[in-house]
Amino acid sequence: MSTPRTTHLPTLMGALMSACISCSAHAGWQASDLDKLTSSFTAGISRAYGVTASPWQFLSCDASSTNCFGTNPDSPYSSPDFGASAANAHSSSTKMKALDALVVIMETPPTMRYFGLTPYIITRYYPSAVTGSAATPGFVPVFESLGDTANLRDMGTTGSSTAGSNAFSQLSVSVMTADQQTAKDVKAQLIGLGFPSSAINLMAMPINAVPLHMGQAPTSDTYSILLRMAYPQYTWQMKDYISRAPLRVLSLTPLQATRAAQNLPTPVSRVPGSQPAESTTLADARDALIEQLKAQFKASYDITRSPAPQMQTQNYVCVTHALPCNGDNPDAIYSGDVQGLTPTSKQDRILIVGVNHVSQGKATYLSHAIVAHANNMGVKGVSDTWLAGTGLKAAGITDPSDPRYATYSQLYAFTLSYDCGNDPLCVTIPEVATADQPYTIPFGQALDITGRVYLDPQTNTRPSTNDIITHKVFIMQKH
Repeated sequence: MSTPRTTHLPTLMGALMSACISCSAHAGWQASDLDKLTSSFTAGISRAYGVTASPWQFLSCDASSTNCFGTNPDSPYSSPDFGASAANAHSSSTKMKALDALVVIMETPPTMRYFGLTPYIITRYYPSAVTGSAATPGFVPVFESLGDTANLRDMGTTGSSTAGSNAFSQLSVSVMTADQQTAKDVKAQLIGLGFPSSAINLMAMPINAVPLHMGQAPTSDTYSILLRMAYPQYTWQMKDYISRAPLRVLSLTPLQATRAAQNLPTPVSRVPGSQPAESTTLADARDALIEQLKAQFKASYDITRSPAPQMQTQNYVCVTHALPCNGDNPDAIYSGDVQGLTPTSKQDRILIVGVNHVSQGKATYLSHAIVAHANNMGVKGVSDTWLAGTGLKAAGITDPSDPRYATYSQLYAFTLSYDCGNDPLCVTIPEVATADQPYTIPFGQALDITGRVYLDPQTNTRPSTNDIITHKVFIMQKH
């Protein structure tokens, strides 16, 4: 049985009441007030909490990196830099006690097709072997999401009292904690500064559901938050955002660390699935186009189907079974289109045919990425913007009066190869580095292709695999 919470916070609450007298003077928080908000919040909350500020870092991963976790080359990633120490060997993650919090005060990214802030458990120590994991006993980089992503469609910001309606270039605060009182104290401090409660996003840590091993012991879990961005309206705006890194992260620890924990309820995840599902007519058209393309290529290639399994996990599967989740995102369906393929000829190709789920209203974006198998590094991306209309081109349909036109316009079809010749529907696997294409996979090295389908706009989470017509993948080996 928990004991009643005892505290000595009258000075903090008094300060909040005094601050509210001048709330109207601070009602219009703007993105340019990021540092003002951070310093004002820090000054107030530090009466009851120890506060440690850490810089925000945009991450890079290249051929020298051991594991890039299957990065999307079209999507910059960033997270706090907590700094390595004897107690914390992972600079991009930190240990947290049950009463602690991570507070991210941020200017949200500029206009783009997707951004999202996701809470993660990064590492866990397993004292004995766990079935299915060759890495135990010991530490395993599970890198698994702990709850839904606060994304552009549901993040509360100062731009509007309605979450997700004015998401870009606004102030927003996200609070990652397992404790009810800590969450209340953070919210009260911000509201006392005139910051709108609708712009405060709670990331409740599922301390009971996993359960989490919180604390500062050598074997405690480590945690972090990851920001993804993809496909900006203007590239220069995203570059400016990256150069400024307008995110501030504060680690909070109560000065009265002996108070009883009041665990937040386990977060309830959004449920994928929206109606109507994509039409079976699209599946029939996809299969007809595949047969047409196989007939076109069979004189020169041996063609075999690649399974392309879906790779979206269920909550806490990885941490339970000591498996690497590689930074899963609840907002996405991932697919292993090709895994560990080493082409035997530069003329070998990979054929992918699918439905443009964006045009069907089932996704915010979709893409396929070429990935170096050795270290899981994303090298080159192919987005639905480039893929639009490729189904028509692959089928040779040019007349809008053709009865197939409307359906095939919803399909995409392309190949990937080291040697595309003059084929406009072929994406070249990069072998020579350039300024625009710094990452490569030299011929003779193994590669992966990873598919992504992001964010059903009707449910604000990933689409349901029951609602979409999945793409098909084929390996084509030159005779």
